[in-house]
Amino acid sequence: MGEADGLIRKGAEAISRDLAGPAGQIALDRVVVRHLDFFDLCQRRGLSWRQIIAVLHAAGAGRESGLPFAAGHLSAVVWRQRQKLATRTTPPPVSEVTDAPGVDRPATAEAGLKSKPVRPATSRRMTPRLESPSVVPPSAISRAPASPLGRDIRAAVKRAADLRRSSEDAE
Repeated sequence: MGEADGLIRKGAEAISRDLAGPAGQIALDRVVVRHLDFFDLCQRRGLSWRQIIAVLHAAGAGRESGLPFAAGHLSAVVWRQRQKLATRTTPPPVSEVTDAPGVDRPATAEAGLKSKPVRPATSRRMTPRLESPSVVPPSAISRAPASPLGRDIRAAVKRAADLRRSSEDAE
């Protein structure tokens, strides 16, 4: 386990170096895609997302503000990059952690095999979106006719308010 811990520290330092760009921090998505094996190794070792973030932060990797990454954000970025990798036809990028001796690499990465493709997400919206709100003229929007039930409800609410006021005055 000591060798894996050393590889995890080295991987975190590599991520920290890759995040530092000449004009500010490099986008996390671009760095994570080159270090997916680091996250695989951390998870095989049994680290939680908070522990992975602590290791990264100790190595100097975090938000541009200096704060550690948020667990939900980092896990979402890693998941998204894994999904993209699963649909890729070329072998994944290789980093220092993957090339280190004694690291178990997934068979798909070794052979350059493509994982099962992920079905693209479909929109849940059943009605098409309008190009802009000004596309539909206000005259085209019809208002529902006032129902007699609506008037009855308003009258009942008014009566209830009047009763409440009269009971408050009586006290």
